Amino acid sequence: MFRNFNEIYKIAGMNMISGTHKRALKKKIAVIGAGHIGLALVEELLRGGAVSASQIIVSSPAFTKIKKLKKFNISVTADNKLAAAKSDIVFIAVKPALVEKVILEIGEILKGKLIVSLAAGVTLAQLQKAGKNSGARFARIMPN
Repeated sequence: MFRNFNEIYKIAGMNMISGTHKRALKKKIAVIGAGHIGLALVEELLRGGAVSASQIIVSSPAFTKIKKLKKFNISVTADNKLAAAKSDIVFIAVKPALVEKVILEIGEILKGKLIVSLAAGVTLAQLQKAGKNSGARFARIMPN
């Protein structure tokens, strides 16, 4: 699903040299949404050595998804606010119709954080509008 994570690494402040990491990311990562895209993101971040399992927390309301993620030895929760609070970078990997709802839900704890949407069709302007007054920085990326 994901072939090139250079953009993610660039947004997160990492440099890539010949497919290896110049330095590991020292920040905590939250992934809200544990569907195909969220799971692929977690797998690639771990496989590529960008972060260790202890740096990732994933939030999903579906117990079956959380159960699947346990194999990675990462933190899992059904609480989006908890995941966002424990992170520096929040990846939003939910269906496009849910992005605004998620940002509004976690908005009060986003100050100083980088929020990255992976939702198709959700513009940067929409992200910024939903998160206005949050003090967060917003970015969007599209998997191919």
